[in-house]
Amino acid sequence: FNDLVTAALEDAETDPTRVILEVNESSLADQREDLWSVLRRTKDLGVGISLDDLGAANSSLATLRRFQLDQVKIDQSFIETVMASAEDAAVIRHITALCRELGIVTVAKAVQAEDQAERLCQLGVEHALGRYFTEPVTPGQIDELIYTDLTRPARPAAPAPKPSAAA
Repeated sequence: FNDLVTAALEDAETDPTRVILEVNESSLADQREDLWSVLRRTKDLGVGISLDDLGAANSSLATLRRFQLDQVKIDQSFIETVMASAEDAAVIRHITALCRELGIVTVAKAVQAEDQAERLCQLGVEHALGRYFTEPVTPGQIDELIYTDLTRPARPAAPAPKPSAAA
């Protein structure tokens, strides 16, 4: 596997520190030693490791420590209910605090609305992705998207209220 990663990096003339390999949490559930070894060697190449769907499977805190992750993506089931569920908000707050202490970047998946994005920021989430920021794109649209200011939502802002004519 690492020979393929090395060859791909060389072929693309890409700095490995700009690449993140995403691993789904459920694939790590059995904690097979051979998988751990492959991921450690991949990190040694300079490639980052991201754990996708944190909270979707039977998570183990040992996974966060053992894999020396660079990033975790919080499962969308927590994101979808963050506005209505104090319990899910508490889980997100604690995930972000733990990850911050371990030097792991947190990403919220499937953010759909501005109030969600704001709440997630308040809870300590560092990055977010979802339809609030941009609709899914085809490979042909990637170049255009790269040069778009993604700090603003993809949808047009509501018109500003007209000033009142108070005398």
